[in-house]
Amino acid sequence: MTYEKAGQAQRRAWAVCRNAGFTLVELMVVLAIIAVLVTIGVPGLRDLLVGNRMNSKLNEWVATIQTTRGSAVKNNLPALMCKSANGTSCASSGGWEQGWLAYVDSDSDGALDAGEEVFARGDAASAFSYKGGLATANVIRFGPSGTTNLDCSTATNCELRLCIGGEAEGLLVLNVTGRPLATKKARTEVSGCP
Repeated sequence: MTYEKAGQAQRRAWAVCRNAGFTLVELMVVLAIIAVLVTIGVPGLRDLLVGNRMNSKLNEWVATIQTTRGSAVKNNLPALMCKSANGTSCASSGGWEQGWLAYVDSDSDGALDAGEEVFARGDAASAFSYKGGLATANVIRFGPSGTTNLDCSTATNCELRLCIGGEAEGLLVLNVTGRPLATKKARTEVSGCP
């Protein structure tokens, strides 16, 4: 093999290696596109996550209320949902943020006694704040007919507003017959949350 042929083979190998990479301009364009996509996508993702947390907590409330109401009707005994910091006893102070529990009050004394089984618990949710008429109640009691004992100074409805910062607001409406209704407001409609 002559020196000329060896030089040509080396140049071809060098050209193949040189064309296998990216130029600095190409890398900068890709980084700029990624930066634009992240800038557009992150706020939407954040709203989605906050909305999902709100939906999850609203659904947890509705499920507990429906289960408590159903237990009262099924057992023909009062069933109670109360604030609870430890998940084993009712609390007379603090807010619903500390958690809650639900049980059938078999002796109708309004207190959780030994032998009364707790059938539902809600976890503490310090990210949420609670406002409205239901927020001041320590106990939500359902009678054997499924009706509640609530008096929220409105004709037939009692409201609980769930807030995450000033970013999301969920509204739980419980009427005197014990039926819950949950709705979620968009970020632009949030008015009753701090």
